[in-house]
Amino acid sequence: AAQVVLPEADSTSASATASCTQLAREAAKETAPVLALVMACASHIGQDIVDEWAGKGILFTSGRPQGLVPGEGAAGLLLTDAQLAQSIAGTLFALLDPAEEAQRETATPARQRANPALLGELAQRAGRGGETGLADIAMVVADSGQRQGRTLELMGMVSSAMSQLDESEDVFCVGSASGACGDVPFVTALALAQHGALVRAAPVLCIGNEGAQGCHAFLLRPPASDLI
Repeated sequence: AAQVVLPEADSTSASATASCTQLAREAAKETAPVLALVMACASHIGQDIVDEWAGKGILFTSGRPQGLVPGEGAAGLLLTDAQLAQSIAGTLFALLDPAEEAQRETATPARQRANPALLGELAQRAGRGGETGLADIAMVVADSGQRQGRTLELMGMVSSAMSQLDESEDVFCVGSASGACGDVPFVTALALAQHGALVRAAPVLCIGNEGAQGCHAFLLRPPASDLI
């Protein structure tokens, strides 16, 4: 029977980024099969949440355009090692590298400034880790929501570091559809990035920049035989 490597027992409190990074590192070791379903679900549309966010000054309003929009959703992603993936007939998996992460300045989400340079640094590190030049990136998917600051820093990074991309066709912000609901927008972005890497047969960058404390970047690559 195949051995299945899962996150540590306390992973219920771990972020999706931490879980995916741990699984990617385990898979890269090739010492044991890895198979896990990473799931996220959250609902922040109740009146209690709205009142709490309003009291903290982080709720989106006409006078606070950088605030958060309450949302809800669920998303999941199946992660496995390359050898096990090849044994699953009729199924294709993209290759996921461990995340590159950085901390943001200390401030409430509504007061943080756009920082495209920070995302650019993460993109460079993710590319080096996956032996991929940023000029080879075919698509960028992010968990960015409706906040202008988050979108501006993402588009600023893309325009300066990946000018080959068309911002209307190659860059996607999934958080605007779900609102703020924990790790759900990021897991959704990761799933879309995985799909994009396979469909476009080229590397795709997944950016998590919606969070208040940090941001991160995952590089997803199609199987070696599919690279163009």
